[in-house]
Amino acid sequence: MEKEIWDRFVIKDELLGKTDNFDRNCYSHSNRSNILTPEVSQYLLKKGFLPKYPNRSKFALCVSHDVDVLNNRLNYSTLKTAFKEKKNIIYLKQSLKGNRGNRKFDIDQVLGIGNKYGIRSSFYFLSLLRGELDFNYELKEMKSNFEKIVHSNGEIGLHGGFNAYMDKEKIKQERGNLETVLGHKVGGYRGHFLKFKNPITWSILNDLNFEYDTTLGYANQIGFRNGMCHPFRPYSIEKNKFLDIMELPLVIMDITLTKYMGLNAKDQLSFCKNVIDTVEQNRGVLTLLWHNDRMLKEELEIYEAILKYATSKKPWMATGKQVSDYWRSEKYDLQQMEILNDCKAKS
Repeated sequence: MEKEIWDRFVIKDELLGKTDNFDRNCYSHSNRSNILTPEVSQYLLKKGFLPKYPNRSKFALCVSHDVDVLNNRLNYSTLKTAFKEKKNIIYLKQSLKGNRGNRKFDIDQVLGIGNKYGIRSSFYFLSLLRGELDFNYELKEMKSNFEKIVHSNGEIGLHGGFNAYMDKEKIKQERGNLETVLGHKVGGYRGHFLKFKNPITWSILNDLNFEYDTTLGYANQIGFRNGMCHPFRPYSIEKNKFLDIMELPLVIMDITLTKYMGLNAKDQLSFCKNVIDTVEQNRGVLTLLWHNDRMLKEELEIYEAILKYATSKKPWMATGKQVSDYWRSEKYDLQQMEILNDCKAKS
């Protein structure tokens, strides 16, 4: 049993696993049959791990938004450059298919919905240079939005570029650009397109002293990628040790429900309710990603329905940074490591 739990925790099956056209490990390539069961978290609970949250909440809700675009129209000068340089043609073709018209990023709408449900959100912004793949806005354009997010007690983190996930200098440069505009340190990270390589990306972010990452989730399947519904400190098989960075595993993403899983509105809500119930039952953290350009019509209705159901259970609602800070302050990361080290020794 311990061997299975340990292998799941370190996602051993992905180390030499297949990847998709974006170099991502996918659920369809894994050996998992119980993606909706947080078996590693359940193991920790059976071993005496019992996290508690502020306000006597049974679980935490961490709502986040990746700001890929300021509107739904792609930057065609970037696409032209990318085609010329022969970059990821499959991705570019899919991006062109996804062009859904022009609608400006309405930060007031996003924050207004958050306020309606008492949510403080984490926003992850791309920090790209003009001409780079997926460049769609200048950071200086976002100053007023940054101010509104900070004023709402939200958080601003880095959304690492399409090709940054294995490039230490690129991530360092992108964070530096964002911090220059913000005027303060950025501690949270999520990779664009959920691009992530175990254990390389974790090690890079750890070396750059990021406080936490929240990329770990399958793009094509909702659930618990390494069996965890709790934040945790990753274990690097490469370095044979636990890293200092915290991981907030991503549980639900909007386009996973629609584009990848192909669920209709009714099934999306039913599916998400079951996942929320599971996180609550295991005293975990539900990390939800809803892109700013997905707050239209039916997608907006689903988003609000998910928030209404989740918040009705009175979770502790916090940003990614607040969750990460709390986990460390309560020494939950150390408790987990002690149990998992024993699990590793028995595996």
